[in-house]
Amino acid sequence: MKIVHLFWSFNIGGAETMIVDIINKQISSGNNVMLIVINNVYSSVLISEIDSKAKIKLIERTPGTKNIINFCRLNYVLLKFSPQVIHCHNYNLEKTLSFNFLKKTILTVHGFNRPITKKNSYYKVIAISKAIYSDIERKGLKNIDIVYNGINHQNIERKKSFNSTIQIVCIGRLDHTIKGQDILLKAFALLKNDIKNVSLNFIGDGSSKEYLQQITKNLELEKEVIFHGEKTRSELYKMIKDFDILVQPSIHEGFGLTVVEAMVARVPVIISDALGLKEVTNNGLYAQDVIANNDAEKYYKAILNLIININTKSSILMEKIDTAEKNAVENFSIESTCLNYSKIYNEICLANN
Repeated sequence: MKIVHLFWSFNIGGAETMIVDIINKQISSGNNVMLIVINNVYSSVLISEIDSKAKIKLIERTPGTKNIINFCRLNYVLLKFSPQVIHCHNYNLEKTLSFNFLKKTILTVHGFNRPITKKNSYYKVIAISKAIYSDIERKGLKNIDIVYNGINHQNIERKKSFNSTIQIVCIGRLDHTIKGQDILLKAFALLKNDIKNVSLNFIGDGSSKEYLQQITKNLELEKEVIFHGEKTRSELYKMIKDFDILVQPSIHEGFGLTVVEAMVARVPVIISDALGLKEVTNNGLYAQDVIANNDAEKYYKAILNLIININTKSSILMEKIDTAEKNAVENFSIESTCLNYSKIYNEICLANN
């Protein structure tokens, strides 16, 4: 099957890194796959992780420009490739496509509050979770399916023992208004009053980096807080086992891929009550704690309690780590994700014959 994955931009992020895995899986299954990135905003490192058999087309549009040549070039590339399916990953990509291509399109909605309307022209809209499904449905859309994100769990290295200095990690785009990293910093400042052998690690980059670094400085935590920057999926899969606790204090989260990855790596997780995070942990059953609001003190107490359980080698803790790993492997595999997309692709092909 000829498949196109279409993005405006392609920087390191949850959706983009997962699509790399999907493309590679689709290629290994014998499909002819192309990635098209419209804007001149993309990660060469991320693109380098895509199977060399995939076709990569970079339109190199400057964001915000309305030069029609960019869109003519896009549609010319599509015309030459003649895909059976155009898989869009941003809500407004339909406006870049000629009418004849719209019947071949699906849209995956990767987050909340996307301004897609029931008048959209996509053949089908896909939600990455039940939480996203509900958000889309409230906008009046009807033709919606759910396809959970998936991971290559075989590639994730598993944790074998805890560190003497507890390593807390928070993974994701540095945007405190969505990801809540500032709350975690305040919780960590409280924790440092009780425990000395502990550090906090942030993996990711984004618009809040300087703000979070300033908070770190104001709280006099510069020696204990480390900003690692962006990491590719393959780098993350190797290093996640080296951490002892993952805390995901997101204000909003459509799915929670990093929580799934941590569970597979046998790293215990503490999450907010964001709908996507609760969903991937079976309503919080496989998390060590779920914090019901953005309360730094509650995060502090949850982390402190978990560290006590780690130091005392709690059997309940180990049982939950075991069941969390099993749940993540069984329910969120890249194989299952690709299989479910393949069924939708086949439906599109039948409809267009």
